Order: sequence, then C-alpha cells, then structure tokens
Amino acid sequence: MLDLPEKEGLALGLYNPDRPFEAMWSQEVPQESMRAAKAWCDKRKIPFMVVIWPFLQGLGPGKYYPFQKLHDLVAADCEAAGIPLLDVLPALKDTPQEDLWVTPADPHPNPLAQRLTLPMIVEFVRSHIDW
Repeated sequence: MLDLPEKEGLALGLYNPDRPFEAMWSQEVPQESMRAAKAWCDKRKIPFMVVIWPFLQGLGPGKYYPFQKLHDLVAADCEAAGIPLLDVLPALKDTPQEDLWVTPADPHPNPLAQRLTLPMIVEFVRSHIDW
C-alpha cells in the first residue's frame, strides 16, 4: 500500500479528510514533520525521541505482522535524521493480539500491552535524558 496511487486509494476508501493522501509516508509529510519537531526541540534543548507502536494486528505465535516494512522505513528515516527511535514491537509480537486490545471493538493497547512495553520505554527515555 505504500505505493498505492491516490486515485486507487480514494476509490477503496483508504484516504479521506482524516487520512489524506498528502499525509501518507509516500508523500514524505511524516518524515518532514519529525524533522521539524526535532529542530524545534533542538532549539530549546529538549530531547526529541520517537516510540513506534505496532498496529495490534498480526501479533502472537504463528502470526504475520503486515506492517514491518513501515517500521523499517520509519527506523531508517529516524536514523538518517539523527532521531532516537524505539520500536516496541519486540515486546508485543509474541502475545496474541486479542490479549493486547482494550476490547475487540477497540484494538488500542490495554494495560497488559502497557505493562509489556513500559520497561523498555522507561529505559529508552532514561538513556536519552541527562539527569
């Protein structure tokens, strides 16, 4: 889908006012936004870090996580821009996705997902903050 032309994405209902084509990774808006945020933080001597959360789909034993390519693209772009990045996918990938959801109708991270990722997030932030 990273190469899906705008016309086809619109026809499939993938792009709309809340998810405009112009804001997609392929249009480089997210990359430019992260660099702008880093520059803003750098001017103010504020550490800027990115934590990437997986979509809670395709997780668990024997499952295929379909968004790995996007994680890899974000990681490569952050590295090129000098932006520290933590991907919490490794902490979640072996847990059945349903166990990580708030509810089946709300597949956002629940307390279990938070508990599984919090130690690595704390360590990541501590390693990039001067105390």
